[in-house]
Amino acid sequence: MTLTQISNLFNAIVQSYVDMGFYHYGWTSDINVNTQNNFTRGTGRGKLFPALHLDFPSETVQIVQKNVRSTSRIVLIFTETQGYNSDGNSSDPRSVVELHTELKRLAIAVLNEFNRLSRQFTGRDALALTQTPINFTYDANQNNQRLVRLFCEAEIFYLDDCPDFVSDIPSLDPPFNVLPPSNNDYELE
Repeated sequence: MTLTQISNLFNAIVQSYVDMGFYHYGWTSDINVNTQNNFTRGTGRGKLFPALHLDFPSETVQIVQKNVRSTSRIVLIFTETQGYNSDGNSSDPRSVVELHTELKRLAIAVLNEFNRLSRQFTGRDALALTQTPINFTYDANQNNQRLVRLFCEAEIFYLDDCPDFVSDIPSLDPPFNVLPPSNNDYELE
């Protein structure tokens, strides 16, 4: 499993979810930039909402022999427009608290589907949300589009692809071909 596959899974979930209109992985500040790994439903009118943005994660990696297990702290940002529909044709009379309620419903649905699909195609212990509680933080009136946002902080674990690199020290030029290495600093020689 790779970070690219995880992002692609969230992208596919958004594409298959009829209530979602846009997916983006990357810097939060790039929300107005059209970049490669985006999905926009219909693609003819720019970014549509509700949207899901996967911010850059932080990660811890545990390496035990050839088994590599990562735990990522991810921030998913669910956004909706306030007072208007992103299709440009109508207003949206829902209040901020109603929009927050809807975004939380979407967040739980997307995270639940992520868990279901990841366990379906990777097995129980290869990719999933951890048992750590998910933190929700709400805000509104953000950016130039008057966005209502829900920040979801969650942890996922996954098994990284096993490395296939094996060094061939004896084939190196002296003095690098000897194990254990010398106490002399090779860079000074």
